[in-house]
Amino acid sequence: MRRHAWIWATFVVLTLQGGLLNAPVRAESNTTRTPAAMLASQLNFLATQALAIGRPDMDRSDQLTVARILMDLSLRLNEDDPDVWRLRHRLARRANDQQAMLKALRAYCRLRPDDEPAQLQLILNEIDQDRSTQTLDARILAAEEILNRENGLSNAVRSRLASYISCLLYTSPSPRD
Repeated sequence: MRRHAWIWATFVVLTLQGGLLNAPVRAESNTTRTPAAMLASQLNFLATQALAIGRPDMDRSDQLTVARILMDLSLRLNEDDPDVWRLRHRLARRANDQQAMLKALRAYCRLRPDDEPAQLQLILNEIDQDRSTQTLDARILAAEEILNRENGLSNAVRSRLASYISCLLYTSPSPRD
């Protein structure tokens, strides 16, 4: 497995340096895809296969490393593919890499603003990661500020965020109005 990944990685680097990935190619589905996009798709497939080996609760570090390298190469080729960012988020979550998880989720939400569960997850993750929101009251305040802003959140996301605030208020030991 490791040998195949390095072969692909070497091919991608050499191809990127040579600039061979610029000419559009007509795919069978009548859509124009560049060779870079097609290669990125294959790299995603290999990364998914690297993650599929074994049990998810017992990931090996070499599996995660190979998958991360393949996805990073894929992102260099086609950074506007939301599916790659979704897979990169899944990989970061499995590797317990909070910074990479937030970066991938931000990029995914930028490319897919209509994905309401991802938008809510991003908001909650950012509240959790913010150093100034380590107390329960600070989390409540941060969530209320986001809810009260005119930020283009859908009604569904606003409703779920309000539910999150109400759960925090219920568990808060300090009384609030």
